Amino acid sequence: TTYLLSSDGTSTVITLNSIDPEELNLQWNYQVTSGSLTNGGGPTATITQQDNVFTITPTVNEDYAGQFSLTFTATDGVNIVSKISDFTLQFAVAYPLLTNLTYSSTVSTTNVAGTNGFNLGYTYGFNTTPDGRFVSIGGEYGPAIWEFTTPGTLSTLTKKYSSAIPPNVNGNGGGGATAWKADGSKIYYAYQGSGMFYFLSWNWNGFSLSGGTTAKTMSMPTGWSSGRTISSMCFNSDGTSLFIVGSAVSGVYKYTLTTPYELSTMSTSHVQWTGATGWSNDIRISPDDSYICRQQFESNIWRQWVFNSPLDLSNITLLGSTTFSNSGGTNWATAPVGLSFKLDGSGVLIFDKENDQIDEYVI
Repeated sequence: TTYLLSSDGTSTVITLNSIDPEELNLQWNYQVTSGSLTNGGGPTATITQQDNVFTITPTVNEDYAGQFSLTFTATDGVNIVSKISDFTLQFAVAYPLLTNLTYSSTVSTTNVAGTNGFNLGYTYGFNTTPDGRFVSIGGEYGPAIWEFTTPGTLSTLTKKYSSAIPPNVNGNGGGGATAWKADGSKIYYAYQGSGMFYFLSWNWNGFSLSGGTTAKTMSMPTGWSSGRTISSMCFNSDGTSLFIVGSAVSGVYKYTLTTPYELSTMSTSHVQWTGATGWSNDIRISPDDSYICRQQFESNIWRQWVFNSPLDLSNITLLGSTTFSNSGGTNWATAPVGLSFKLDGSGVLIFDKENDQIDEYVI
């Protein structure tokens, strides 16, 4: 049995029952068999017991969040029965304002990709899996993938996959966008060619791509130039909305999916938002769906809005704009090409194409 403990300190009460065939009195007990009741330097939860009733009271201190397992036992002095239950205490993550972030560290992508780097052609579409383990770039010839073997630790970056021409991609001449299924089992790549949008998907096992398919083909929307590719795309937290922007295309385009992360179920209609300054280069929704962040086309300028109603592009408020001064330049040739929030809310990662590196900015 798995329990998600309340973040407001409300106790979870568990009453266990067992019948001894000889009708002897049972002695009840528990012990921690994995994890710890102490995390982050303090108690994740306290446990009190009255016979077969166990009360687990979680802390309200976010620093002490964690996981543990309890094995409950009942014995008549000779025989013993047991039951294992898992407990998790987690708190809602508050994602940062971009204007509050400062440069922290850098990892080179060239050093882990070989002397020639990845065969990307034009580079757009920087993205990460929600857990921060895998990193992707959408090059002219399809996706390239790295892995943080320790998510959140930049120095553990390793090359995982790149190919001159992955399945179903024949070089579209302008780069493309990447996105991930929440569990990291699928990677998606999108580009525009001859007035059509092409959305491709592959299975990803942590080492190689398989099962490549063109999941969706549709005519490009009104306002999109046939000479411009899809530079960035991202899902919302549950995979039911896909947000798209294009190089030298104004506005943000939102599509809905009837089945999460299944691009074949994506609507051909869209909601277009044109209230942003200039053309778009990158788009990102925070993991809690509260913010939408957009990079101005081929510049080092990011703007951040808050959704006043869930994922409603017509009801957002600008919070501010910022540049990431340690990442690349400010023109078409040197500007960074993407942003990704760290899942724990501690900051963001920026892909700096000028210097072939990933930069970290933190609160």
